[in-house]
Order: sequence, then C-alpha cells, then structure tokens
Amino acid sequence: MITEKDYNIISGEVYKVDPKKTSDTIKIGDNIPSGNQEFQVITDPVDNLDNGMQAMAVAPIVDGEPDTSQIVIAYAGTNPLDSKDLSTDIQSLGLGSNKLGNGSDLSAENLVFSDSQFVTALDFADQIAKAYPEAHITSTGHSLGEAIAMYVALKNGWSNVGYNGPDIANLISDKELLYMQTHPEEFRNFRNSSDIIGGITGNKTKTAIYAAGKKGYMGVQDILSNHSLTVWQFTEDGRLIYADGRISTGTAMSEFAEIKTSVTLQMATLRGLKDSFSSGGYTSSERIFLDSSQAQLIGSQIAAAAQTCAESIKKTCQEAISQAEQLWQDAVQQALAASSTLTEAEVKEALSLGGVTEETIVGATKTVFEAIETEAGTLAESFAQINSEINKGIASKLASDSELAGRFSQWQTQLSQSS
Repeated sequence: MITEKDYNIISGEVYKVDPKKTSDTIKIGDNIPSGNQEFQVITDPVDNLDNGMQAMAVAPIVDGEPDTSQIVIAYAGTNPLDSKDLSTDIQSLGLGSNKLGNGSDLSAENLVFSDSQFVTALDFADQIAKAYPEAHITSTGHSLGEAIAMYVALKNGWSNVGYNGPDIANLISDKELLYMQTHPEEFRNFRNSSDIIGGITGNKTKTAIYAAGKKGYMGVQDILSNHSLTVWQFTEDGRLIYADGRISTGTAMSEFAEIKTSVTLQMATLRGLKDSFSSGGYTSSERIFLDSSQAQLIGSQIAAAAQTCAESIKKTCQEAISQAEQLWQDAVQQALAASSTLTEAEVKEALSLGGVTEETIVGATKTVFEAIETEAGTLAESFAQINSEINKGIASKLASDSELAGRFSQWQTQLSQSS
C-alpha cells in the first residue's frame, strides 16, 4: 500500500530530475527509500527543455523487483530560478492557457510559444499508461507539481495525493470542475491554511485539505516554510497527522481508488466481450453469462469496499478509544501534580464530583465507537453474504447445465485474456 508519507517523499524526490536543482540528478533504476519500503524509478525521467516540466514514474520494490502493478507518476514543482516554471504559474494556473510563451521580453513579437507543462505532463502519463496497461496508476507532486498531478489524474480517471498545490479550476471545463467538486476524495491536495503560495488560486475545485501545522507568517522565510514539504507529520504506518492531532484515513481512500480502478477496467473488458457477442444478436447463454459476470463483478467489489470501510472504521474507533484512555490518565496525573497531599483515589473522587470519571471519558467513548464498529462489521458481513449467494446461484445453474458450464469456461478464459 502506498501511503501519504510515500507520496510526500516521492513528490520531494522528483525535484532531483532538474539539473538546475542538483548535479546528482535522479535516473532510471535509482531507488528511493520511503519509510518501510523503497521505490524504484522505472523509466527515464523527463526534463522538458521547452517548458521546464520534470516528471518521473516509480513503483514499489517487492521481493527485490519493482512491482509495476502499482505506479506513481510524480511531477516537480516550481523552481524559482527557472523562468519557464514561473511563466507556467502565471500563464497556465493564473490564466488557464495550454500554451507557454517564452521570450527575452513580454512583447508579442519576441514570444516563442510551446505546449505548457500541463500538456506535456499528459503526454508523459500517456506513455506510462501504454507501457504498463495493467497498472494501477496514481499521481503526486508538490506546489506546481501537485497542480499538474491533479490535472493528469482528472484527465485519466486516476486518483491523486499531493501537497500544497494551487487550484486548477482555470484550466478545466465546467463539467470537469463539477466532477472534482463532487469527488474530492480522488484529489487529496493537502495544504497548510497559511500557505499563500499553495492557496494563491483559491479552492474552487473544493479539493484542498487544510491539515498542516504551522500557522501564520511574518516574512519570506515563514512563507516558504508554510509551503514546504517538511512541515507535514506522519504516523509510523505513513498516515498524515492533522494539526489538531486527527489521523488521516488516506489508506482506506487509496484502497477505494484501487477498487474503483479495478471495476472500471473489468467493466471495460466485459463491454468488449459484449460487443463481440452482439454482432449476431445475443443467445440465451450469452445473456446469462453477461448478466452473471456483471453480478459477480459488482458483488465482489461492493463486498471488498464494505470490508475496507469496516477495517478503516475499526482502526479509527480503536484510536478514539486509545485517545480517551490517554485523556483520562492525563487528567488524573495533572490533578495529582496539582495537589501533592491527595492520593490517587482521592483525586479520582474529587474529579467525579465534577462529572469527570473513567466511565464518562473512557466508558462512554467505548460505548459509542464499539457500536459504530459493530455496525460497520455487520454491514460488511451482509455484503459478503450477498456476494456468496450470487456465486452459489451461478454455480448451481452451471452444475445443472454442462453445456452452459463449458461455454462459461471458454468465455471466462477469453475475458481474462482480454483484461
């Protein structure tokens, strides 16, 4: 599982594609350590000399080899020393242009136009998608890089996790804007509420998640710090920690994104088989197969989504109970420290007079969250049972019709070879 911390590290490492940033530029085959796992650069990184766009594609290393079933495409953000990056910030993000004008001055006759970073970023993403058609691809970036990464994810139907990205509303259609506004979970753009650079184009897409810690600014150094990748804090398992101490549920969001991508790919394959059947009209066997396959696909994926949700809720509930237990312990210890003459039992009795007891803090929290956890688990079991009944019904039908079973086997093989 690729975590929010992984995306943070990868979106920082992609800056090393730019030779203006470092003499030790990142190359194909280079490994990127990230917490409990490593990633490897799987293709030649791109440094577009016409518009300043830098990008790379990485995959997690599993058993010593890059696992290209899951790929992250990362885009570099603004290099203040690169005029092309600064021009992109103004012309693309600010004005919504897909062309980039560069020249010795701003007069029209001296401008040379090229495709913007957003256009060539899509080209790079298309190359990766064609090279790895079975991969689950996500995008990431920081600052301008995150804006580009969101744009690429939107255009390809992928998910995105990134940091401090300006809004891309000026670059997209009204239909695309509405999609982002109604599906913000697919574009997780973490921002610092005091980051005037990341927030410069507002939040019209409604995808910004204001979660960072450092607040306020007084000078240039504070402005840069608020926009930095290093301001973010993470749990040991790579989830982002909000400024108020809450823990992100981003792992579950990533799993939901994988489920969505899987359904989309499988449905597309099924539609292809459906088209091949329909040329001469559907036979009864073909109709049974198509209906059964769709039922199996939807049933299995809903069951998987429900189980993912239940596990995420369980984790959140356990964390809430742990926080309540810690809160009670802290309350007792603070009260003991404030009065050295009272025993722990006397302190607890005094707290109880004010309505503060282990039951009101820990017990009440357990009651609420354990009920939520139980309900989520029951719902997941219900969907798993429905999925099981679907499979049993299909198996029963095939057991009573050997000819149909043979055709099913042939079509399933054809379906798996096409996917």
